[in-house]
Parts: sequence; C-alpha cells; structure tokens
Amino acid sequence: MPKKQIHHYKKKENGKNDTGRPLEWTLEFAISELKDWLRILREKKNIIFIKQLTAEKEYSHSLFLTQTKQFNENKEFTELYKKILELIETKLIETSFSKSINTAAPIFQLKNHFGYADRQEIVQTNKTSLSLSI
Repeated sequence: MPKKQIHHYKKKENGKNDTGRPLEWTLEFAISELKDWLRILREKKNIIFIKQLTAEKEYSHSLFLTQTKQFNENKEFTELYKKILELIETKLIETSFSKSINTAAPIFQLKNHFGYADRQEIVQTNKTSLSLSI
C-alpha cells in the first residue's frame, strides 16, 4: 500500500517548492487516518497509549491535533476520535488490573488524560450521646 502524502507544498512560479507551511489537511484525510488508528487499535492488543498510534506515521500526535482543529465540529470526525479515546481508556483500565506489567503508567495516563482521581472516603461517626434530665 503506497504511503499517503500528508505534506503538499505550494509551488513557486519558477516550479520550485515554497518552503513555507504545508497546506492544511483535508477532512477526508483526517477521517481516513482516524479509521486507520481505529483498525490498528483493534488489531494490536499491546497499544495502550494514543501516541503509539502515530509511532509509524509521518506525523506526530501533536501535529495531528494542530492540523485537525478545524474539524472539531464535524460529527464523523469527533465520533471517531471519541471512539478511539474510549478504546484506549478501556485498554488502560484492563492493563492496570493486569499483573504482567507495572501498573503505574496506565494509572498515570488515566489520571492525566481521562479525569480519574484517587479518592479517599472518610466516614466519620459521632458516638457521643447527650442525655438531658430536667
């Protein structure tokens, strides 16, 4: 399968590349990448961090987020991205219960990226009774 071109540089009048910013990504390209992430995530059980999905890509996760801000209102794009985050969250939870790896990394990710927190419940009972006689 040929690699997808992600950077298309504008050409100058003399035919040489303009070394400025690449053109912005299209919605179709962003959605196709998310579908690829989803496929990879389902196929490879060892992927538990979102940045692992871009490890073999020609772009970083931060570049993906920067280039796709404009699509945050698109329902298909946001639903695919939410599905990916939900799968990663599920994998992190499953991994944190596994005794085969150090659970600190999945727990750290859950706290920092998915809003989990350590909660301590303190139950306080008042066992002092007061009796009044008149």
